[in-house]
Amino acid sequence: MKIGIIGQGFVGNAVYQKFIEKYKVLTYDIDKSRCNSTLEEVVGQCDYIFICLPTPMLPSGACDTSVIRKVLHQVSSLVEGKRTIILKSTVPPITTAELNAIYSNLDICFNPEFLTARNAVEDFKNQEVIILGGEPSVISGVGKIYEVLFPDAEIIYTDARVAEMCKYVINAFLSTKVAFANEIKEFCDTRGIDYKKVIDLVKLDDRIGVSHWDVPGYDGFPGFGGTCFPKDINALICEFKRIQKRAIILEAVWNKNLAIRQDERGNFIP
Repeated sequence: MKIGIIGQGFVGNAVYQKFIEKYKVLTYDIDKSRCNSTLEEVVGQCDYIFICLPTPMLPSGACDTSVIRKVLHQVSSLVEGKRTIILKSTVPPITTAELNAIYSNLDICFNPEFLTARNAVEDFKNQEVIILGGEPSVISGVGKIYEVLFPDAEIIYTDARVAEMCKYVINAFLSTKVAFANEIKEFCDTRGIDYKKVIDLVKLDDRIGVSHWDVPGYDGFPGFGGTCFPKDINALICEFKRIQKRAIILEAVWNKNLAIRQDERGNFIP
């Protein structure tokens, strides 16, 4: 069996590094130095194709799915018969359903990733839970592919909308936790309280979790930046607006982050 991967950024490369352990893998990227195949070869030879493409933040804060849509249009035009598409790019809820309605020759499911950019390959190789969202007949086949690579992992089969929303909820919650940690650190510093000692005690409560308490974070700056948290919390805020609701808590988290994550000139640190 041949597996295709479109996109060789940190997500696509992580998928590739694991899947080559058991499968023949064809990769395509617009940067030809990063891939081993053409798009035509990937579509023509692979029954299962992973989409690992960027979904950046638009100026409005919304999620930009244009790259994914453009590539799926190309894939659909090249397909003879049917192909199973595994979408790993973060997209707003109902996107998978919308894409399935557009492309009748593609069976599209959603498989969120929970990697850190700085440790993507090891994160992917050591994942303990795999979430597959889509039609049962589609995700059952994808699950069998994963079972070969991750015999001890828990594979969860669910609706695509649930899987899509799960990814946003996790990133929005962790963003909120980081902003909260920064606020508590500010109070502790002002009052002369040892923040680390406080958090070491807080972590003893199993309900709270031990990650995302460091201030500053791993990048040496307060708040959150990077490739995922800023765009995903803003995308979720925009999704609330689409249903005529306000994400008051998430808006406050983002405004807090804008206030604390600045360089000496007052510019936001990505």
